[in-house]
Amino acid sequence: MGALFASPTWKKVRVSDPGAKWTSQLGHSNSHETLLSCFCIWCDEHLQIPQGTICSDMQALVWALRAYGMYLFESGLPRYLLVYPITAAQDLYPACCPHMTIAWQIDKKWQLHEPGSCRAVLPTVVVRAMACLGTMWGWLTWRGILLLGFAAMLHPSEIRFDAA
Repeated sequence: MGALFASPTWKKVRVSDPGAKWTSQLGHSNSHETLLSCFCIWCDEHLQIPQGTICSDMQALVWALRAYGMYLFESGLPRYLLVYPITAAQDLYPACCPHMTIAWQIDKKWQLHEPGSCRAVLPTVVVRAMACLGTMWGWLTWRGILLLGFAAMLHPSEIRFDAA
C-alpha cells in the first residue's frame, strides 16, 4: 500500500538494559503513547518489522495489531494493553479506522471470553451514610436523587441536583 499516512514518528521508549523485554515499560505509564511504543517494540522484537514499515503501511499496522492482541491474550496480559494501542493508532491515522475491524475483532472475542465487571463508583457504606444524613436533614429530594444516581451507577459529577 505504500506510505498512506502523514507519518508522525512514534517515540520509542526503551529501558536502559538492552536485554530487557518490552513489558518492563508497562509499569511506568499506561498512556496511549507509551503502550503504542510498547507495541512498536514488540513488532521489532517478535515480528522483525521495523517501525517505519508499520507506520507507512495500513495493512501491516492492522495485521500487526491483530497479532499483538493474540499474543497479549495468550500471555494472560490485560485487555487494555491492546485497546490503547488500537485507539492511539486510530487517533494518529484516521484513515485506518475503517480497516481496524480486524484488530477490534480480537478485542471483541477477548471480551466474550473474559467479560468485564462493573463496580460501584462509591462504596455502599458512604452512600448509606449520605442517604441517612439527607433523611435526617429533611433533604428528601436530594436523597432520592442520590439513591437514583447510585442505583444507575452514575459518577458523582454526573448527578445533577437542578430543581426544574
